[in-house]
Amino acid sequence: MRSIIAFTLACALSACGSAESGLIGKTQKAVQTKLKDPDSAKFGEAFVVTPEEQSTIYSDLRRVCGDVSAKNSYGAYEGRIRFVGLLGKAAGSKDLELLSLEIEPAPGNSVFQIVHWDADCKRQTAS
Repeated sequence: MRSIIAFTLACALSACGSAESGLIGKTQKAVQTKLKDPDSAKFGEAFVVTPEEQSTIYSDLRRVCGDVSAKNSYGAYEGRIRFVGLLGKAAGSKDLELLSLEIEPAPGNSVFQIVHWDADCKRQTAS
């Protein structure tokens, strides 16, 4: 009986992981297209947050928060910049689509920190 419970729990956890991985991958691809040298992108940690507020237009809202380092116009890595992607399902749709994408203009940008990172990327703690 314990092995059945363990197997079921492992399957449920891996499904959640793969769903989150898909959202992260979709957002990272969108970030890559906005970089000066997309092939140089080195992504760091990324995580998914479920926003508390709900939309009347979209369902299943999710935010993907992460960071990336990429080469600039001079071919050098400047430092890590953060990004926040908002994904949701339109009425009648089965798939989450990228609704908006915010990318930090320069490493350590205080406006991005306050407006996007601090407001949208609070990790939820298990209760």
